[in-house]
Amino acid sequence: GVRAASLSDESMIDGGWGIGIHVQGANRDPETRVMSVGPGFFEAMQIPILVGRGIEERDRPGSPQVAVVSERFAKVNFGDRNPLGQRLIIEKGNTAARNMEIVGVSRDTHYGGLKRQIPPVVYFPYDQGYPHPEDMVFALRTAGDPLTYVSTVREIVRRADSHLPVADIRTQAEEIDRSINEETTLARLCTVFALLVAP
Repeated sequence: GVRAASLSDESMIDGGWGIGIHVQGANRDPETRVMSVGPGFFEAMQIPILVGRGIEERDRPGSPQVAVVSERFAKVNFGDRNPLGQRLIIEKGNTAARNMEIVGVSRDTHYGGLKRQIPPVVYFPYDQGYPHPEDMVFALRTAGDPLTYVSTVREIVRRADSHLPVADIRTQAEEIDRSINEETTLARLCTVFALLVAP
């Protein structure tokens, strides 16, 4: 059966977008990446929480705004200090659109590619304010072949909202293979260009 389920605005492999976010009282780090996620995300993706907690059902609209940061983000921004209870600001224009308390630190994981350096990452509930995701990726961790659940998932979504399309269904293994193939192709192209411009 389904062992865990959650959602996010992007997949871990395809993700990698930034936004105006910074520790309260500090400057923005352009290397920081963000991800809007749902309850149970860390369990579904098997990302350990090292300190504090993950995003939970209680983190909903109207409740205190929270965030989980990666261990790299914690190291870069706080050094040996405890990040729990510190505040993060998301800016929209020149105003603070979101003021979040750090409630957890997660283990670092690849985000936005397999061969890129692991960036500092901030995870926050998708429905607690700006930014508002336009698309969502549902993640299911299953016992056995996950593709056997495709019809069931489509039916569940249809019952919830018949106008909501379900597209681009793939396993994490397929996504990793695709990323590796893309990076291999890019490396070959770079080699060709290097050969073409070599004196």
